[in-house]
Amino acid sequence: ERQRVALARALAVEPKLFLFDEPLSAVDMETRAEVGAELRAIIKKLAIPAIVVTHDPNDARTLADTIYRLENGVLQKITIKA
Repeated sequence: ERQRVALARALAVEPKLFLFDEPLSAVDMETRAEVGAELRAIIKKLAIPAIVVTHDPNDARTLADTIYRLENGVLQKITIKA
């Protein structure tokens, strides 16, 4: 619930870019997929670019159209399989 309130607050200022740092980390496993799908739908509907920082590959796949991985100081684009 706190995550949703924080998102609503962020939307109130009409941002040009979202930066999410581990947005699903505090969400329990049962709710994680639902909240992730809601967040992705909001980002797409509002057409606001978003950068999501996460250590969880499943969260990255849930939230992103394009994934980049930083490894040993090198940024690598990752192909998402459908």
